[in-house]
Amino acid sequence: MPPTMHPRTSTASVDAASPSSSKRRRRGEDRVAAACDLCKSRKVKCDGNLPCSYCCKRLLNASCAFSGPRTHRNGSNTDGVSDDEEPRQRNPISRSGPGGNTTATTATTVLTSTHRAGKVNGARQNTAVPLEARLVRDAQGKMIFIGDCAPLSFLQTVRQLIATKLTTSAELPAHLSHDSVIEVRRSKHVNNNGQSEARSARRIRYEEISDLLQFYYTATSGLVDFLDDEALERQVEERFREINGSKGSDLDEHDVGNALLYLIIAIGLQHMDDDKRADFWFERGRRILLLQLDSDMTIFSVRGFALVSVFMLRGCQLNAAYLNFGLAARSGYAIGLHRSEVNASFGPKLHALRNRIWKSLRVVDMLMSNMLGRPTSTADIDCTIPYDKLEDNRHHRLDASLQIFLVIERIVLEVYSRKCISLRIADYISHQIKLWAGKWMADFTEIVENPRQWLRREVLGACRNLCSYYYSIMLLTRPFLIYQLYDYLGVSSTSRGSHAEHQNKMKFGNAALDAASRMVEVMCGMIDEAINQREPMVISWLFTASLVLTIGLLGPDGSSFEEHCRKAIKCLGYFAASSDPHAQQYLNAVNAIFDITRTHALEREVQHRKERKRASAALFGLYSGTDRVLGHQDSTALRDSVEIATEPPESSATDLTTGYGDIFALPWLEGNDLDLQSFLRPDRESVEGGFNGVPLFPIHDQRPTNTDPDLPWL
Repeated sequence: MPPTMHPRTSTASVDAASPSSSKRRRRGEDRVAAACDLCKSRKVKCDGNLPCSYCCKRLLNASCAFSGPRTHRNGSNTDGVSDDEEPRQRNPISRSGPGGNTTATTATTVLTSTHRAGKVNGARQNTAVPLEARLVRDAQGKMIFIGDCAPLSFLQTVRQLIATKLTTSAELPAHLSHDSVIEVRRSKHVNNNGQSEARSARRIRYEEISDLLQFYYTATSGLVDFLDDEALERQVEERFREINGSKGSDLDEHDVGNALLYLIIAIGLQHMDDDKRADFWFERGRRILLLQLDSDMTIFSVRGFALVSVFMLRGCQLNAAYLNFGLAARSGYAIGLHRSEVNASFGPKLHALRNRIWKSLRVVDMLMSNMLGRPTSTADIDCTIPYDKLEDNRHHRLDASLQIFLVIERIVLEVYSRKCISLRIADYISHQIKLWAGKWMADFTEIVENPRQWLRREVLGACRNLCSYYYSIMLLTRPFLIYQLYDYLGVSSTSRGSHAEHQNKMKFGNAALDAASRMVEVMCGMIDEAINQREPMVISWLFTASLVLTIGLLGPDGSSFEEHCRKAIKCLGYFAASSDPHAQQYLNAVNAIFDITRTHALEREVQHRKERKRASAALFGLYSGTDRVLGHQDSTALRDSVEIATEPPESSATDLTTGYGDIFALPWLEGNDLDLQSFLRPDRESVEGGFNGVPLFPIHDQRPTNTDPDLPWL
């Protein structure tokens, strides 16, 4: 009896003898354990490295990430996320620079995190939010965190869209391959003893005080509102009368209330671009706050550190403002500003003041959180302040700003923190935005359209609120816009779902473009009124609107947004003219992206025009002298298409050729042809939508019924 061969040995011998089996085994050995997310979506071969060669060729090193296998809906994991779905931690990618030193290839590093999908019914309706959170370098080259909702994160998404579809890595401008957070280092105008280098640097003239207070109100309108206007001017005048007097600057330098006055004057001087004196009084006020931090924690210290953050925010020191604001928030919690019942125990007047202090903290906190994409220092978990209870007309700008920022915070929590958005969430939040617009939109629009009839602080407060309103729309809808552009450019990696879902997504994507256009129109009107150029919030929101409009050129109606793109660039140029480093950085990025997208839109239009000419030539043999400039391949293709079009199909049983003597003879019976009116307007019963019953030829259809059978009415 012959010995039985082991199946493994038999298989090995067959594989060794078969060349095709050898090739299959080699292909199996070449397979990698996992492909990156981009290679999976594009269905291209991935080499398994981090970053892979495909992402490196397209300058997408920062977004190269590996996700685990998808969990089936009927799996045992109730959270919908398995342990294998933890993305790999991305190591910094470095290479040798021109001088041989190892430098980072890019200033961005994607922070991959587990994606826990929310419990939202109807998974097909979900639209993925790009994973944009990453590390960027500051002015000193240190790595800091930038979150998903930050404008610089949206720039990363735009860069990825351009690198993937429009251009190769060699054509991308160098300054578009990385970005950084610019942090201005302020020069010191005081020595260790707090004395001025020149006595004129600290002197505040008595007649300047009223103007400086108005500048302060204008600079902080819609952001903070926690001062008594009537008593403030009197207190400032008394304090600076003492400082300018014989007692000099050594009078009561341990009073936190005086620190608050110094910071108010510093912001007023900063608004009028007197940086030397502004820095002097800012340092003086902040030093008093820090000295008394552990012994005097009152509403004066809370307001003082909040104004320190506002001053730094306006001075292009985002990280310093973010850090200092933490002191204001913790001090506010320490004295119970977040509890309405605690505030009520101080009497009606202080009750309203302490409530406004907490509202101001929330507005500044959410502003910086959105500009940097970081968690807020304050929260509403244990807060009992009634946000829906409006103050009197003097404080309506703060109430409106707080309510729109609460909507923005909801967008960040529900969309960008969960990394996913659905049509249900978008509809719910859009309803909240609509409620805000119904309450405040008419008043603020009236103010910005007639700015000379209102106080300067009213105009700037209304402008900031409108910009935040438009920004909230763009923040909610920009994932839909990116989906729409990828779908239009033919590289969408997700299923469309039903036709109704697809149309709803398009509707939200178009809303982003409309909001950006309207915001640019508002800012053009404000620039004509020569508003102050230190507007960090407006500049950040305008940058987002500019990015939305420039990539809007890639959409189906791109040509209609070119004028708004130029207006947005003009507005950014206005703010960049004041040597604002953030505005200059944003202007350079928008200009480069606008050049790329506009060039692509023009090339696409030329290509579509050529395709229409070829189609017409294929039908009728159209030819013009300009066709001579076409290349040999184009003209050959055109000639072939004409020949193909003129050849009758072999499968047709009807001879389409007729003699020239009888040019009106048709090779088929005329009884099957529809009259022109029926051909252009089908049966009304089968037409959906608004065309049902609408005549295509109203002139003829509105005439009296013709009774003469000899007249050829349609």
